[in-house]
Amino acid sequence: MTVRSVASAIVPLMFAAAAFASSDFTLDDQFERTHRRADIFKDAPVVMIAGAQRKTPDAMQ
Repeated sequence: MTVRSVASAIVPLMFAAAAFASSDFTLDDQFERTHRRADIFKDAPVVMIAGAQRKTPDAMQ
């Protein structure tokens, strides 16, 4: 594994904007029905990660 491949694996982690254990949240579907976390994930712990997507050719393979 080269330094470049290690760096390309780590870079997406650096751009993670938020990573947190979820509290109770709600999501609305396309039919405007509201669903709670408990409905979707059966009260299991959930981790949400939001960040930048890579736009490089190797990420699209």
